Amino acid sequence: METIKLLLLRMGCRYEVTFMEKERGWTMLRNVRDQLQGVTLLARAMLHFACPEVTRILDLLFSLLHKGSEKSTPPTIAFFVELLHYQEIDHLPEGQILDSLEEWMQHPSPEVRSLGLRGLGILAIHPDKVEEVKALLPSLLASLEETEGRVVTEGLVAIQNLLKFMHRNDIVSLAEKLLPLFNSEDTKARSSAISLFAELPNVVKKKEKYLIQEQVSQSLVPLLLHLQDEELEVVKGCQEALARCFRFLGWVLPKKVTSKKAWHDHPETAEILCRQISWKVKTVPAILLQCLDHLQCPQMSIRRAAAIFIGCVAQCAEPAVITQERKDLIFLSLHKLQDDPDPSVRLTALQATRMVQEACGTLPTLLRGQPPLGQLGSQDRQDNGSERGQWDVADPALSHQWNPAFPVSHRIVASSAKKRPPGPSRQA
Repeated sequence: METIKLLLLRMGCRYEVTFMEKERGWTMLRNVRDQLQGVTLLARAMLHFACPEVTRILDLLFSLLHKGSEKSTPPTIAFFVELLHYQEIDHLPEGQILDSLEEWMQHPSPEVRSLGLRGLGILAIHPDKVEEVKALLPSLLASLEETEGRVVTEGLVAIQNLLKFMHRNDIVSLAEKLLPLFNSEDTKARSSAISLFAELPNVVKKKEKYLIQEQVSQSLVPLLLHLQDEELEVVKGCQEALARCFRFLGWVLPKKVTSKKAWHDHPETAEILCRQISWKVKTVPAILLQCLDHLQCPQMSIRRAAAIFIGCVAQCAEPAVITQERKDLIFLSLHKLQDDPDPSVRLTALQATRMVQEACGTLPTLLRGQPPLGQLGSQDRQDNGSERGQWDVADPALSHQWNPAFPVSHRIVASSAKKRPPGPSRQA
């Protein structure tokens, strides 16, 4: 570490040394866990303070990395990738840089794959490199199906830098791939996906709105549910995305979208949102099925919000819309939440069950003869396990298994059901 400091000082880079001291960069470099962050910080400092040796360092690093040297370690790659921000990179062989980045994108290590994607995202900032990076768009879109959050996040950033240059077919493919990422367990990936989706309505030309209208409609329920996300950054992204989606669809944004109130403490907020979205989208069955998908979300707040929304949707819908099969599936899904580790989710599921029962008029066949929800303990459920096999309904644990790679398993389809007019005579 002292050698690096001395070398920087000999090159006249005293500002870089001071900056690294101030930002604890040297400490990061000594720590294996934070080494990549430290290397990135040093590269940014050299670019910010216009280190005179950046060009020579780039040449040296490219030579080492292109030859497949043993020194092609993640820190070395990270340092090179960050220096690609440098404006004067035209002297480097463009084709070989892209070959190296593409090779790193296929590397077994998620760390290296994310660095390869980051490099493409940085190259896309350079106007004269856009077309070359666009040629690798299929690989960038494929990166969104990764299970590693950091890889997905870098892929999203790279695509965002290319967004205004993408063809309309690519935008449609992107919209379809972004929807499942709204439920990613990685906060940065989830937030980045929602933010990127919010850009799509502004990119599509007015006469081509029909291209992504279906995807925008499918996004509404997940975005509304994630207004209850545990991460404030995601909540803000959902509010912005909903504002743009409603504007895209020609609808007035409900004021309750910006409410900071928790739905389980203020159910009237969810009821108002649900009523407005149900009347607009006109696809109550699809809304219910999307909510069922979210009952198995890893986030407790989303499971709770989905249960609340199911109860509200049932109260807004015509009884005929919710068929016996759908009622059985809904009740069984909510019934299973009685085993949820969080007591607020269990209570919400019980309340939602009562709301659906009131709206539908009778208890579905699958729960007749069963103890009331809230009174059936875990041991009692085990004792009644044999009776479950007699239910003529698909087990949602199988038909709606939570899958982070594709959690929204139902497309929104047109519904012929008519809306019930508002008024005191509406059934619960």
